[in-house]
Amino acid sequence: MFNHRILSVLALLAVWLPAAWAADPPASPWYKGNLHTHSWWSDGSHPPEMVAAWYKENGYHFLVVTDHGTV
Repeated sequence: MFNHRILSVLALLAVWLPAAWAADPPASPWYKGNLHTHSWWSDGSHPPEMVAAWYKENGYHFLVVTDHGTV
């Protein structure tokens, strides 16, 4: 059984994060990011929206949520 809530959140993040961060490009040619993090949909402790907000508030330019254990 496919969880449409997870797909909706991931689609929202995929559209919202690049658009939000495009307005504030980095000052150097390097980008700060995280290629592996989890939300509470696998073994993290917060919902994806809070995870993304934390990374944005702390100067990250990109984020990849790598939740597992769900289809």
